[in-house]
Amino acid sequence: MTIKEAIKFAQKRGISADQNLISRWIRDDKIQTTGSLKDRTLNIDQKSFGEFLDKNGESIEKIQDEMQKELMRKVGFTGSGL
Repeated sequence: MTIKEAIKFAQKRGISADQNLISRWIRDDKIQTTGSLKDRTLNIDQKSFGEFLDKNGESIEKIQDEMQKELMRKVGFTGSGL
């Protein structure tokens, strides 16, 4: 699957992913691929990507929630019903 397909695949599982995040997972050897990002022949193995999301989905979601809360604090949103 392509990175675009991987993004949609992750989103269907409730995980917000973008090209940068998936690229990082690829560079960190978290998911199996063939081809290369550099020459645009990359193909993400759907089975290994699905297994990675199944295994790490809860912790990914938790980290994303924490990052969102931190961002909201930084921009001054406190959730006070403004």
